[in-house]
Amino acid sequence: MKRLLILLAVLTMGLQGASAQSDYYMRQAQSYQRDAEYYMKQAQGYDRDVEYYQRQAQGYMRDAEYYTRQNNTDKARTYQRWASEAMDKANLRMRWANEAREKAQLRMKWAQDAMEKARR
Repeated sequence: MKRLLILLAVLTMGLQGASAQSDYYMRQAQSYQRDAEYYMKQAQGYDRDVEYYQRQAQGYMRDAEYYTRQNNTDKARTYQRWASEAMDKANLRMRWANEAREKAQLRMKWAQDAMEKARR
């Protein structure tokens, strides 16, 4: 009888430990999913910035063409420089958006791995 109680107590403790570990991995997976959502939102924000800077660059180029036709080369060069700077900013934001998407994909993979560990 004493052995049976000890065996039952050991089995119960083992199941509780497995359950606690499973809960840990589930919480970890949820955390990774939240991180992935954060990075996807960040990438979407960078995409909006890219569109903004591209529109800005187009406007500057249009103005540069106008001033070129007016033979005002100083202003034309200034607007061309501003257009170039706006495109540099757009390209930088595009790179950041891609990096954020890569981070989100990595976090989703980690979440999937954690969920698989929780099922074991």
